Amino acid sequence: MSYLEKYLKYKNKYLNLLNQIGGAKTCYMCKNLIPDDATECPHCKNKGWTCLTCTFVNLSNREFCAVCNNPNGKGAVRTLQSQRPKLVVHTLCTDNSVRARWRNHLRQNFLSILPQTHGMEVVHYDPLRTISDIESYQDSEASEADDTRFECKVSHEFNRLMLTDLARQPCHLFIDMVPTLVYTNIPKQARDSEGNIYPISSVNIGNVPRLSDALAQCQIFSMNHNMVVTYIDRMITCGYRFDSEAPYQFIFDLYNRFSRFPPEVVLPIIMDLLFTERLNIDDLVKRINKLLQP
Repeated sequence: MSYLEKYLKYKNKYLNLLNQIGGAKTCYMCKNLIPDDATECPHCKNKGWTCLTCTFVNLSNREFCAVCNNPNGKGAVRTLQSQRPKLVVHTLCTDNSVRARWRNHLRQNFLSILPQTHGMEVVHYDPLRTISDIESYQDSEASEADDTRFECKVSHEFNRLMLTDLARQPCHLFIDMVPTLVYTNIPKQARDSEGNIYPISSVNIGNVPRLSDALAQCQIFSMNHNMVVTYIDRMITCGYRFDSEAPYQFIFDLYNRFSRFPPEVVLPIIMDLLFTERLNIDDLVKRINKLLQP
């Protein structure tokens, strides 16, 4: 074992021990050791403040942690804004087309579906972004949304544990843009490629030219208090059979029966009926055809 390997091995053991017994924590971004009572990481390029609870390094102008919502420093008083219930949305952004679909369609659509009583916190897992430009990415997202209920943060790391953590949020939604999940025949349940099952609210709208953009502007989930119901949940409830890896294809195949009309006209009708009616597939086709008649 080389000197460097030995150094890294014992450094990690030392940091883990300190985290267990107290006295020090590690910075979420740069992984350097920081004092237990530190409010800012002295090593991190972003020069934000480090949450005392979860060690996430936040932007300097944030009053509350973007991950656990705890206040900056000890003894801070929470505001009514921070106590507002919120929808926590996680996305995987891996290329420009995916980012554009979120920015141009999904973001404002979600804010329109979101009750006025709720805020929305969005976490983008974007491996193509470097730590140095994460702060500007977050700021531009928040300013473009132009809604005080909207918060955004960006991480360049993603792993399956984040799905487990997201599932613990009472009001959450995972936008499976890559995709990474397979959907079962049980609402609010999906599994990954290794067979791990997550009790998670998740949607996948595919990456089909024009059709996915049109679907991104439709109602793909609904909210009742803190309950999130996705279009996939509704298809399962209605007994529709769909591709477990590409559930959106059921919607697109249904659209193809009416392809003489543009998808921007047909898809909203399909999604509205999906959330308001419980029809068998034949009756659903009849209703769509009737609504499309002049």
